[in-house]
Amino acid sequence: MSYKTQDEKTGTFSTSNCTKDEKMNEETINYRLTAIESTLSEMKDLLVQYKLQQEKIVQLDSKQKETDDRLDYIASRLDEVNCKINDLQMKPVQASAKRWQHILDYGFKLLVGSAFAGFMVKLGVSID
Repeated sequence: MSYKTQDEKTGTFSTSNCTKDEKMNEETINYRLTAIESTLSEMKDLLVQYKLQQEKIVQLDSKQKETDDRLDYIASRLDEVNCKINDLQMKPVQASAKRWQHILDYGFKLLVGSAFAGFMVKLGVSID
């Protein structure tokens, strides 16, 4: 038995001498090939989308790294400014503390000197 088949690419008809089972097998194979082609096309589209998303992720990662570097720089500058502010706030206290430190040092030296002089007088050393 002969069947007329149409070539999908060219659109021409051809006559083939194949059985009905062979015709069914051929149609099944063609259907499966068409399904595989459509699946491959979908996979290709997904791969392209994935690639574009990957590029965007790489760009975002680099921007995130730049932002982190800037934040680190800003944080270090803020630490420096805080140290300077603390130094400026402590200057009046340090000046007052220096004055009292000087007074206490002088008083301690006077106390030690007079105790030493008193001890020497007790020993009988003359302080003329």
